[in-house]
Amino acid sequence: MAVVRANNSTGLAARHAATMAAGAPRGAVGQAPRILVVAEDPVITARIAGVLREARFEVVTTGNATPVRDAMLDGPSYDLIVMDTELPGAQGFAVLEALRKWGVETPVLLVTPIHDVADTIHGLDLGADDVAVKTCAADELKARVGALLRRFAAPPAHQLTVGDLRFDPTSRQVTRGARVVALTGREARLLEYLMRNEGRVVTRTMVLDHVWGLGFEGESNLVEVYMSYLRRKIDGDRKPRLLHTIRNIGYMLSAEE
Repeated sequence: MAVVRANNSTGLAARHAATMAAGAPRGAVGQAPRILVVAEDPVITARIAGVLREARFEVVTTGNATPVRDAMLDGPSYDLIVMDTELPGAQGFAVLEALRKWGVETPVLLVTPIHDVADTIHGLDLGADDVAVKTCAADELKARVGALLRRFAAPPAHQLTVGDLRFDPTSRQVTRGARVVALTGREARLLEYLMRNEGRVVTRTMVLDHVWGLGFEGESNLVEVYMSYLRRKIDGDRKPRLLHTIRNIGYMLSAEE
């Protein structure tokens, strides 16, 4: 069975994907959905990117699997990944499997060299949301992309507020008082998790499971490092401090000292 995941609350709604589906008229309200195209062959990359840009999507391309993880977890959010199964050093199937293991919920359209039932089933089982032949017609590619964006579109989420700290889950815009706070993708995921658990103590294990993904195996001090980043950006010298360390237990975000 294909993997079933929750909506990506930080991307699609903010860009009004339903109104920006393939073929949407110019001047439609909302920002164009951001799509990451991952393919080694420059000809294939140029063709896919060209088709999507013609449909007025914002497209970023990469020819190597290496930056995908950082792009998805630490960089700006994407609404969709279009990924070739043939990548240097790591097959697209392996990259897809790793993304799902890391907890990346962004919808993925896999493109394969030929129509192969076994590859299609394998991709869907690993968590792909659709599979297409990389040489498919431009109209088919636009239709598949538009369908995925509509499927994963979500209504705007309510703004989260703790004291004078505000976080918009759809745009990931963060402000404390009148100051805009710039966060990386992973820092934003961490802040959102803490704000949704305002006043509750969350353990290091809970943070790893919800922000990095179940079963994540990484550096032992990742949570501490990112909490330090977040504390410096959110609190700094400001009062009251919002991010609290509960000794030997975990962390809590609260406006109460």
